[in-house]
Amino acid sequence: MKYKLTRYKSFISTKEILELTEEVYGQWVICQNKKPKFHIDCFDFKSESNQILNSLLLSKQQTIKEILACINKKENINLSIEKPKFFEKKTGSKLKEIKLDSFPLKWVC
Repeated sequence: MKYKLTRYKSFISTKEILELTEEVYGQWVICQNKKPKFHIDCFDFKSESNQILNSLLLSKQQTIKEILACINKKENINLSIEKPKFFEKKTGSKLKEIKLDSFPLKWVC
């Protein structure tokens, strides 16, 4: 799948964040240890983990950040959604074809 690799610059550093090509409700790029690892699409019902996440978001009224925080605590891992800080300036982006895994089912059960 194609993603947008965007470069952000702050006063002291430059970083790249892998983002969706356009903002879409119910889709996120999930990073593990600050590296892009998983793609969640809550409306893609081919993946059982996506179905369970959809249910958690809708029925329990939890945000994706709350769900990730719970999984992080339970599994002792570091999952996050990378976003630029308010003081980081976008300096460029390019499309990149990358294969991200589906979210592991064992973490959402």
